[in-house]
Amino acid sequence: EPIDAYALAEPVKVLANITEAMLNALESSAWKERKEALDAILGVVRVPRIQEGGQQQYGLLVGRLVKRIGDVNVSVVIVAAQCLEALANGLRRAFAP
Repeated sequence: EPIDAYALAEPVKVLANITEAMLNALESSAWKERKEALDAILGVVRVPRIQEGGQQQYGLLVGRLVKRIGDVNVSVVIVAAQCLEALANGLRRAFAP
């Protein structure tokens, strides 16, 4: 039976590594600032396993990322979708609520 890397990985507290400045930059009028903030968030959330808990906090982060899905800049949309994918992969079942 194949070994699941998720089961072996140590959970990472990603919310502690996402700064308020990153979240505020998501609302910037300059698309380059939004993309840079999303790139930084992607670097934080792209881990094999994310520590569960704090669903309300993850909900706020997901809400801000979903707003960027409707962005006029395609580059911003792509990175926002990658962030959501990384969160879903890292949280697995905990991502649903």
